[in-house]
Amino acid sequence: MEKTGILLAAPALALLVLLFAYPIFFNFYMSFFRLNLYVSTEKTFVGFDNYISILQDSLFYGALINTTFFALASVALEFTIGLVLALLLSRIERIWMGILGAALMIPMFLSEIIEGVVGQLLFSPRIGLINALTKSLFGVEFPWITSKTLAMWTIVIVDTWKMLPFFVLIFLAAIISIPKDMEEAMNLDGASTLQQVRYLIIPYMLPVFAIATVMRAIDAFTKVFGVVYVISFGGPGLATDVVPLRIFNLALRAFHWGSAATLGVFAFLISTILVAMYVFVKRRWT
Repeated sequence: MEKTGILLAAPALALLVLLFAYPIFFNFYMSFFRLNLYVSTEKTFVGFDNYISILQDSLFYGALINTTFFALASVALEFTIGLVLALLLSRIERIWMGILGAALMIPMFLSEIIEGVVGQLLFSPRIGLINALTKSLFGVEFPWITSKTLAMWTIVIVDTWKMLPFFVLIFLAAIISIPKDMEEAMNLDGASTLQQVRYLIIPYMLPVFAIATVMRAIDAFTKVFGVVYVISFGGPGLATDVVPLRIFNLALRAFHWGSAATLGVFAFLISTILVAMYVFVKRRWT
């Protein structure tokens, strides 16, 4: 029976190794070589020189800071708005809850490229809907994408629009699962809505808060590429330069594959730390 199970799982395991394990190990391997396809197709073994260069590169630290800011800001914004919307949805009839919940899910299934295009249509200085409204109503336009101060916040807002349903649906499911007798007991005690939220809903949902936040933080840190690529391409200057975009520029624009692979190793290690945090939080709260 065990041999049969192994044989049945072998194709899936082979595909998993081919698609995930091999690229990871090959990336580690390439990080010890210098390869610039503009110069030559021959790679040169350089040991840890690429790692030393990355650690001394201010552009790497700038991209890391931008990526961290994006992850923290977007997760905090999505968490707060998602909790408020989930609380409001939980107070309406189930049929409307289902309809509105389904409508909220639509942006989450769009690709990052579509997300970026929507961001351009909303915040572009020339064709953006937001500037058209602010100009017609107040006579003011804002440099959403061209300002070093506003550009990253613009990307955070666009990503919040796309990923907000993640928190809404998880929080809504948790609120619905709260035992009705606990709510009825608080109603009999004369507790207000805010008191129910503070003393019942939030304490009950603490494990959900922890797990959902860490999951979303991992996703935000590792997948912020498409929306930045389409909206700002890391600009203005390097104000929205992020780690995945820096890897892309090193590998496919400058053709420094060794340096790009090394930066990919750093990104992989950071992602591993975040995943370890998720496993710890899940075990702790479960």
